[in-house]
Amino acid sequence: MNPGDDAEEFEILPYSDDWLEGYLDLSEQNDSRDPLYGKEFSREEAKSGLEYQQSLGIIKAHFVAVLGNQIIGSVKANMPPTCGGDTTTAWMGLMVSPGHRGKGIGTRLMHSICEEMASQGVGWLEIGMMDTWEDWIRFLKRQGFIPTPELRTAEVVLASDVAIPEERPDPNISIRPIRLPDETNQAVRLFNRERGEDLPRECALREDGPVWWEEDPDFDPEGFLVAEEKETKELVGMVSVRFMTEDKTEGLIDVVDVAKRLLGTGLRERLLIRAISWLREKGVNIIRSRIHVEYRNEEDLFQRLGFEIEDRATVWRRSTSL
Repeated sequence: MNPGDDAEEFEILPYSDDWLEGYLDLSEQNDSRDPLYGKEFSREEAKSGLEYQQSLGIIKAHFVAVLGNQIIGSVKANMPPTCGGDTTTAWMGLMVSPGHRGKGIGTRLMHSICEEMASQGVGWLEIGMMDTWEDWIRFLKRQGFIPTPELRTAEVVLASDVAIPEERPDPNISIRPIRLPDETNQAVRLFNRERGEDLPRECALREDGPVWWEEDPDFDPEGFLVAEEKETKELVGMVSVRFMTEDKTEGLIDVVDVAKRLLGTGLRERLLIRAISWLREKGVNIIRSRIHVEYRNEEDLFQRLGFEIEDRATVWRRSTSL
């Protein structure tokens, strides 16, 4: 079945909290979650994520498709206030129940969200899609979306039997666990200054919180490493890791970056090697990450350390004009 066309008796309604349980039911069926971050579904995580977006005013429009008392589709337009100040583009989240695809639900939801966002003066919608999700890609093409190759990402994986090179020391820069909460604001500023402003529509962190590590119940500050310039005591790099599975046999390298002036010095490689070593010491067998293909030669960096590409994803974009 495809996400898009043929008619059925259903209504498109603005979302309200009265539909929360139905929305969570739909989320539980969703087979187009990001496979890197959605391997284990949690209703509580879906609920807290929605409530977090609502509390910050990130959700600019949200519609649900309702058949009887059942939610069979949902579309949201999100605009985080810190995404580079871009007020022309919204990030779209679309779900259609697998049993109700091919019946025009996706098309009607698209029309509703486009009309509403156009009325708010937002000219563009974007959505990320795995390249292997062929049904969804066909649907996006029919809806007028076009791919943006410059916004491609890839899922990479490092097997347990891949040896990593020895870390090359640098007498001027030390790598150590972050000191929380004392260095929270420094880490946020580093991320926003050195990474957030370069990646297209990469959302900055908020200094007034919460930040990602405060929302992860399995966060271990020993696995959040920062690079410190010894002379100035300035934080000039970071790498954060977390566990992906309950048994902690799979780990994720979430963020790795350094100050622009230190690109090409080997510091990112040092941080990666240290993160891999930390995860393996904790018993992790498989290590994954999501790289931005066109960003700072991330693909070459990870492949040089033995990571292999498993999946690629592309951001698709369309005008809100109907």
